[in-house]
Amino acid sequence: MSNSESESERCSTPEYKKRKRGESSNTVSKTHRKQQYRAEWEKDSRFKGWLVKSKEGEKARCRACNAEFTAEITVIKNHAKSSKHILKIKAAPNTTIASMLNKRENEISLQTQSKAAEIKITGFLSEHNISFNSADHLTNLIKSCFPDSKIAQGMSLGRRKATQISKHVIGACAEEEIISYLKCNKFSLIIDESTDISSVKTLCICVRFFHPKICKITTLFWKLLQIFSGDDPDKANLGATSQRLYEEIIGLLSKNSIPLKNMIGFASDGCNTMFGSKNSVASKLANDIPGLMLQKCVCHSLHLCASEACKHLPRRCEDLARNVYGFFKHSAKRQAMFKEFQDFCNTEPHKILRPAQTRWLSLLQVVKRILEQWEPLKLFFNACYLEHRLIASEEIHIALNKKEIKLFYIFLEWVLPKFVDLNKYFQSENVVISHLHDKMVMCYKELLSAFVEPNYIHKTDIGKIDPSDTTHFLPIANMYLGIGVFQNIDSLEPEIKMDFLERCRKFLITSCLEIKKR
Repeated sequence: MSNSESESERCSTPEYKKRKRGESSNTVSKTHRKQQYRAEWEKDSRFKGWLVKSKEGEKARCRACNAEFTAEITVIKNHAKSSKHILKIKAAPNTTIASMLNKRENEISLQTQSKAAEIKITGFLSEHNISFNSADHLTNLIKSCFPDSKIAQGMSLGRRKATQISKHVIGACAEEEIISYLKCNKFSLIIDESTDISSVKTLCICVRFFHPKICKITTLFWKLLQIFSGDDPDKANLGATSQRLYEEIIGLLSKNSIPLKNMIGFASDGCNTMFGSKNSVASKLANDIPGLMLQKCVCHSLHLCASEACKHLPRRCEDLARNVYGFFKHSAKRQAMFKEFQDFCNTEPHKILRPAQTRWLSLLQVVKRILEQWEPLKLFFNACYLEHRLIASEEIHIALNKKEIKLFYIFLEWVLPKFVDLNKYFQSENVVISHLHDKMVMCYKELLSAFVEPNYIHKTDIGKIDPSDTTHFLPIANMYLGIGVFQNIDSLEPEIKMDFLERCRKFLITSCLEIKKR
């Protein structure tokens, strides 16, 4: 053995010392193995009540000290022996895991109740069409009114949050509930398209079905689809055709996995796009769903009948209603001046109503209001014409002084309720479709009896009566146009009287023809 080898052996650590220190010449030292948190530790009497698992990673947490540490049994034991931990435990000797859990549950319960209150308030604002901007002030008001309520103090509802709750919580849940009903129940679809004030064309879809919760037939709003979108200009170029609307409806049903066979009825207004005989939304749906019941809007049809018949009356009748409303609507001075004439004539100080095209029941109210205010209006515009000679007041002045114009208004006051009463009846919330035929026959015969011989009406089948057959007309002087017309018609000159009667008969003929056609 060389001198170098012997020297290295002398300098090296002896084997017995290595074994004593846990070392070996043939082994390498191992790193510390990381422990994981064990749920069994929480049941140990030494740690019970304060030891829990941390939310972040595999660490342990002390509830009493609100501290986190490594999930090792030695570390946990050392923490339990620390002076800080002992002081915390002594400061709350009655604190147990059960009380801690109950406190946590109470906190969660209060949060849940506060959220429920926010949802209910948002639903109230939506149902009563109240601006969401009021939510900022309303929440602070509720907190100040109920300072002892933890639920009220936990609310944080503003206009933005109310908007999001309405869209993504209340709206989404309501839509999911409707879809769940449509998947397993028969239903009818009611649609209408419209362009709102922001020039966005939308398709409103409502569904009518038997609601299993309230056990009655109900109609609910389902969806508002935007027909034209800036993302797809090609569809905008095609327009709101029947094919486009049909694809939107079928796409909505298939997207929500609603079977087509569950759809048993379809209703809409009577335009060609919706109810044309060959290429309409109704015809396309009828091809896909055999036995589908198609129903036009009864109220819309009645309105169209009356509108078509009114075309035979002088244009001055409609112009008078519009001009009178336009003369007063933006002038407080004119309204105050007109009130003096109302007081002089001992007439109720009612405002002049606006004739609206889309409000089907408004025309009768406009006619009644102008007849009610006829004398004060006549005196007022006579004075305006003599004093100011304005063009706007001149036209009204001429119309109010024509006896035949007032007589046409008296005739409308007699004949329009026949349409309006039916319209009101079929806008009721009750199911009245079974009375539709009887009510329409009654109205049809009532209009016919004003200008057609009674024997012809009673002895002829209702479907075979021709309202335009002149051979069965009553003499024009024997027509019944209401007691008001009967009392005032003799004041007209013969030529004007004959023109008035001819126009009224054309009105009745046209209304009967339109009812029969529809």
